[in-house]
Amino acid sequence: MILWRKLGIAKIIAVTMDQKSITHTLQIHDRSIKESWPITIFPAIGIHPWKAHKDYEIDFLLTVLNKLKKPIIGEIGLDHRFVPRKRWDMQAEVFEEMLCVAAKHSAPVTIHTKDAEVQVLDLLSSFDLPQVILHWFTGPLTQARSALERGYCFSITPAINYSHVLKYIAQNAPLEQLMLESDGPMGYKLPFGKIIGTPGWIPMIARRICQLRESERFEDLVQTIESNITRFLE
Repeated sequence: MILWRKLGIAKIIAVTMDQKSITHTLQIHDRSIKESWPITIFPAIGIHPWKAHKDYEIDFLLTVLNKLKKPIIGEIGLDHRFVPRKRWDMQAEVFEEMLCVAAKHSAPVTIHTKDAEVQVLDLLSSFDLPQVILHWFTGPLTQARSALERGYCFSITPAINYSHVLKYIAQNAPLEQLMLESDGPMGYKLPFGKIIGTPGWIPMIARRICQLRESERFEDLVQTIESNITRFLE
């Protein structure tokens, strides 16, 4: 944690996937406050599409959100790549319920979408949401461009080293629509070996974006990213 702070990381949005991870993340959040950690942890509350088929208590989620100073909904969305088709309808129901909760709380959302970009963008258009982050986007470039036109943000992972979609977004999106993420504990196969995503890799992602944008100064990029996250958390 201290090392991450020395790298310039001051704020982390910690997304959740199900009721169990929500409880665990809240415990981390509470501990960070009591122990005055050098990094502020912002828990995002939501049911991930991989967990949409499992039971959860909506009243529990609402109680948690009402207690948070800054409610964030995530990680939510649709996944038609890694989740069996028989669960797609339930995914959609849970996703829509999460979006309703987000709209009611005027909360920003972090979105997971794999091979369901058209459906996700269609559902998002039906809700008045203050901010939308599409995390680790791997969909068609046409959908990426559509999301950019709507003003959605994209969070870039270490996969920028090999994903042509992330490279395109990093090169062409307005800086005001970019954020950085580790998606830990996800693993990545990079040229120098396999790594596990942690916040410590964030500076590497920022440097890679600067390389792709050529004339972008690292300090200017970092300053803009910091402003983006501050705006997301307002």
